[in-house]
Amino acid sequence: MYPVYAINGFTGVMLGVLFMYTAFSGFGTATPLGEEAQNANRVIGHGVLISVVVLGLFFILASYAFTVGWGPTKMLEYSKELVPGIILTKSYLGIIGAIVITVLFVNSLFTDAVVFTNSLYRVVFSMSRDNVLPGILSSIHSSRRTPHVAAGIMVIIAFAIGAISVVSLGGFNAFLYTGIAATLSALLVHMFANASLAGIVRKMKLKLNTVMDVIIPAISIVILAFVFYGSFISIDRIVVIASISFIAWVMVGLIYSGISRKYLVHEKVS
Repeated sequence: MYPVYAINGFTGVMLGVLFMYTAFSGFGTATPLGEEAQNANRVIGHGVLISVVVLGLFFILASYAFTVGWGPTKMLEYSKELVPGIILTKSYLGIIGAIVITVLFVNSLFTDAVVFTNSLYRVVFSMSRDNVLPGILSSIHSSRRTPHVAAGIMVIIAFAIGAISVVSLGGFNAFLYTGIAATLSALLVHMFANASLAGIVRKMKLKLNTVMDVIIPAISIVILAFVFYGSFISIDRIVVIASISFIAWVMVGLIYSGISRKYLVHEKVS
């Protein structure tokens, strides 16, 4: 069915999926806690699955309610508003409802910052411990027993990216830019993870489930590839800038990985 209310037809739908994933992503941040959790195979797996189901159902309900409340034919105006949900809440529940939603929204932003930072610096710590990143990033605080150096550096880098984005692009555009670039990165990571699942199962000498380990990951990769396609053919300035930044960062990562691998090989030989 042709998406009559989407700009540029199905391409607009794919861009919408990209923005949707910006809000939906984050369920995978539990996985870096696997090293610390008890019975990690069960707890982390169930935690991620429950998060996906609960968040998925919530966003479906919220998206339906927002679309009906705003009006399907007026969604272009909806996309131009900074906080359309708060505007809708004020229209239907009054100023008190809007204040409550605003407080919950701000709390959600702080929660996201804490969760993503915890996940990120644990990954950076592990990469440093495995000699992929500089050794100082695996330093542990003497009393709190936390990777404080990795955490501090990640916070500084995140703040710098946010500040530069706001100054150069403006507040709302900075939000879109950082969200899109981060989402494209998350999508790529998930695509690689899905593609490697069958190999990991075989390496661990477990029984390969064709449906769960091959078919479903393949379907997921195809869907995510469509989202990539929708972003890279966009003519929106912010989407284009974010896509170019994402490509540049991937290239930097590949170059760094190549150099690090050669260094590690040389070190082992020596």
